[in-house]
Amino acid sequence: MWKKQINIVFLLVAMASTSYAQPLPACGTNATSLAAIRSRLLLNKARLTEGTPPAARSVEYVPVRFHMVTQNDGSGGVAIRNVLDQLCTLNEDFAETGIQFYMRGDFTPVKNTGVNENHMQQTNYMSMMRDAEAINVWIVRTPYSPNPEALTYGLYQISQDWLIIRREEINRSSYTLTHEMGHFFGLLHTFYGWDTDPWMESRHGNPAPAMSPMGIPTERQDRSNCDSAGDYICDTPPDYNFGYYWTHNCSYQGGAKDPMGNLVQPDETNFMSYFDRCNRADYHFSPQQRSLMHTDLMSGSRRYIRWGYQPAQPFLGDTQLESPLPGETLPFYDEIPLRWTAAEGATRYLLEIDRVPSFALQPQTYVLSQNEFTLQELDPNRLYYWRVRPFNEYHTCAPMTPYRSFRTGSFTTTARDIRQLRDWKVFPNPVPRNSDCEIAFSISESVEATVQLYTITGQIRHAEAPRQFQTGAHRITIPTNNLEPGVYLLTLQTQTGKRIEKIIIY
Repeated sequence: MWKKQINIVFLLVAMASTSYAQPLPACGTNATSLAAIRSRLLLNKARLTEGTPPAARSVEYVPVRFHMVTQNDGSGGVAIRNVLDQLCTLNEDFAETGIQFYMRGDFTPVKNTGVNENHMQQTNYMSMMRDAEAINVWIVRTPYSPNPEALTYGLYQISQDWLIIRREEINRSSYTLTHEMGHFFGLLHTFYGWDTDPWMESRHGNPAPAMSPMGIPTERQDRSNCDSAGDYICDTPPDYNFGYYWTHNCSYQGGAKDPMGNLVQPDETNFMSYFDRCNRADYHFSPQQRSLMHTDLMSGSRRYIRWGYQPAQPFLGDTQLESPLPGETLPFYDEIPLRWTAAEGATRYLLEIDRVPSFALQPQTYVLSQNEFTLQELDPNRLYYWRVRPFNEYHTCAPMTPYRSFRTGSFTTTARDIRQLRDWKVFPNPVPRNSDCEIAFSISESVEATVQLYTITGQIRHAEAPRQFQTGAHRITIPTNNLEPGVYLLTLQTQTGKRIEKIIIY
């Protein structure tokens, strides 16, 4: 069972108020917009009749720009991992339509409280940021609802030709974006005509009237008027918005009859309905819906998102965390090198770090193009968890790696001045393998210090015993025989400060 979704809405039409007292999810776009969408659907039907049979169509790849909106201070945004999950789900839902989606742009947040809380008052600002070559999806905290008591999960704003989706609806199991994308490509609800006033026997009678509350002919169960009633699609059976009330199971048994007295048997698993009690994997678009959406994409008005572009290949190999080792304690807290294996087909990696293994506290997230990264802003002597997810612009279904933990040390790589230290020099650097390097320095007054050589991941490879350095010049030989090529950290530590030098063995 998946999350209840009956409040998914397409802001379609503002009709005259009815006696219906309970607030509907939302209805805000005017009747002129409704007529335009209906005309577009009917035009697509005519094009489909005259055009290439659906079986001959090829896959079209469509760019999507996700606008991740936050408050002005950057808080309250959607998690990047959820956006990747959502694109994966969207492509699975559209797999049989001949339409697939790929990401355009980066994950830079839109820091604007106005857009996040009341986007209808920010259309000028949003229009300036709109990507003119992609489907724009705005992920906000509060999509517009004309009724403060109604909850809007998502909407297709036809005047701007973009989608607005509630932040919580961007995830692996939600079908809100799929539903709204159906509207974007010219589909109406399967219960069109009953959007603002779902059928109830006590209000509308049984059999249902020949005209819906919105003045649309009521579709009959035998499909005899399917081309001119309901959603105008003949392979979607009648639905008078039964899903709005039906909370028992996935099988509607409400007893509604069409105007001819026949029991209505809706398709509870159609993406364009409001039924929400079915198995998530069973939701679908009908064959005619799929063909109409593909036809809409190929129309002149959708030329701006048709680029004939072939995105990166979908196959992604596995990636595995390499270093630090599981549970490893590192010497430093402000320079933590992380590394993982490169994944075939990946162009980017999502890196997450948090104090808890659920990554639900205050995760730090980074989107990287390389399979390594050095963390520089952690706390000393703390346990952290990290994981990585490979992806590219089209394939975002790869899972996160199993997490690993590491503990930061108490030392900082930022050198605090050792006031007694003078004329510090490490040579040679880089160091040929199996050769020695030397430290030369002078001390202005006697001081006790320790010299150590670490790997970049924190293992000690050489340590001099603590010793008292007297005033004057000193030279220390650091053996590097049996050390693998790589980057190492050489430290001189006193009670008051530390000097750190990176050395490279080749």
